[in-house]
Amino acid sequence: MSKSLKAITEVSFIPLTEHWVPLLWPLIEQSEMDIPKSWPKTHDELVTWALGTRKQQTIADRSIILIEDEAQGEFLPVGLITGDLVRGINSDNFPGAKLGDVNIAYLVFGKYRGQGIATQALNQVRKAWIEDGKHPVLRIATDNLASQKVAENAGFTYVETTTISERDLKLYRSK
Repeated sequence: MSKSLKAITEVSFIPLTEHWVPLLWPLIEQSEMDIPKSWPKTHDELVTWALGTRKQQTIADRSIILIEDEAQGEFLPVGLITGDLVRGINSDNFPGAKLGDVNIAYLVFGKYRGQGIATQALNQVRKAWIEDGKHPVLRIATDNLASQKVAENAGFTYVETTTISERDLKLYRSK
C-alpha cells in the first residue's frame, strides 16, 4: 500500500455496472463475512445487482467508492455504498425506517480499512441525501462496533435498537 492511501483527502463514486464485477468480485469475496446481509453473496448475484443500477444514478445507488492513489496516478476501487429509498412497496425490507428515509449500507474492502475511507464516503453520501430532501438512516448489527463508530463519526446519531429476523440492529439517523 502506498503512502498516499494513508492520508485520504477525498473519495469519489461511480456507478456499479456489470463491467466492474470481474474486478471487484475478488475484493468482495475476501470481505465475505462483512458484506451487509441484504447484498449479493455470489458473483452471479452481484452481476444481477449491478444490472439493477438505475440509469438516473444518485450518489449512493449501488456505487463504487474510489480513492486516488497519487503515487500510482490511478483511481482504486476501495468499497461499495448504496442507498435505498424507503417507499410503500419496499418498506417491509427496512424495519425501523420510515417512508421517505434512505437506508444506507456500505462496505470498505479489508485492505483499505482503518484509513477513514468509510467515514468520509458515508458523510458525503449523507450530505447528498439531505440536500436531496431525504432522511438518511443506518441499521447496524449490535456487535459491529467498527460500523457504529463510522456512523457516529460521519454525522449519525443512535436512535434505538430493534430486533429484525432474530437479529438485533441499532438504528442511526442523520444529525
